[in-house]
Amino acid sequence: MDFPTLGYTDTDGQHSVRLESVSTSIGRSPGQDIVLLDPFVSRQHAVIVRQDAETYTVVDQNSSQGTYHNGVRVQRANLKSGDMLQMGSLEGPRLFFLFEKAQKQEPAAPRSTARTCSSGVNAVAERN
Repeated sequence: MDFPTLGYTDTDGQHSVRLESVSTSIGRSPGQDIVLLDPFVSRQHAVIVRQDAETYTVVDQNSSQGTYHNGVRVQRANLKSGDMLQMGSLEGPRLFFLFEKAQKQEPAAPRSTARTCSSGVNAVAERN
């Protein structure tokens, strides 16, 4: 199973967190899965919930300053790869949801090449 990541930068540098759990909590409290030390971030600010193998939702936990999904304040929003989340304000920490699903390898279709025989007729040979 492929898992998305949540990437962000803070005073400690760049971080990339794999969202392997059914839910991932975000907030200022040390007990959260992702701790953001911004004063506008609530102690228990938001949670990202895995609905199924490909659907993830961010849910605001009644935070004081709100959760923003691509610049719009939301209570709940489904996430897609490339989405930006901000906690507390539009100036707050930026978290990027990235979900690069592995491409399934399908067998290659046979390729054909045409050759001209000495009789002038095209002969087709299949290759795998």
